[in-house]
Amino acid sequence: MKSSQLKYRMLIYVLLDEYPTISRLFGKEIKYQRLLNELKKYTLESVETPYQKDLLKSLNLSRDNLMEMMNDLYFEFMSCLGQEHEYMIKKTKIWLLIDTRSNGSFAISLNGLDHIPQIGETIFVPFIRGEGTIGYFNVTEIEHEYLSEIHTINIFVNDYDDSN
Repeated sequence: MKSSQLKYRMLIYVLLDEYPTISRLFGKEIKYQRLLNELKKYTLESVETPYQKDLLKSLNLSRDNLMEMMNDLYFEFMSCLGQEHEYMIKKTKIWLLIDTRSNGSFAISLNGLDHIPQIGETIFVPFIRGEGTIGYFNVTEIEHEYLSEIHTINIFVNDYDDSN
């Protein structure tokens, strides 16, 4: 799988976004402990991502060694994901993203859903009313996102026929 080296920005975003899983899988490996400890500082509600020069300084590594370590960690992480149950989903968020002719667009957070509707299916949400809106909506898109052990499902619907 390790066919090419990834650049710093590509790596740092993955390593920070998936820190909980990466830390669980590789936190005890001596070769990654210092890097993971340093990245942990940036995962605790931090808005910033570390500059490469800051990691180089704090880890006392050359650029080549840092990039090799980050690439190795990334590719080991990716190869682990092929093993059964390695990527834990700790939470699922479901959003109904509604676009109406008369009431504009808005989102509803759903707590659990027995059935995820399919694209083209019509769903009924009786508490959404307005001029020309009687609660029936067309499912136009379903989007799944897996990030930081959270599965987010976005269900896009509208109350008009946009197939023309």
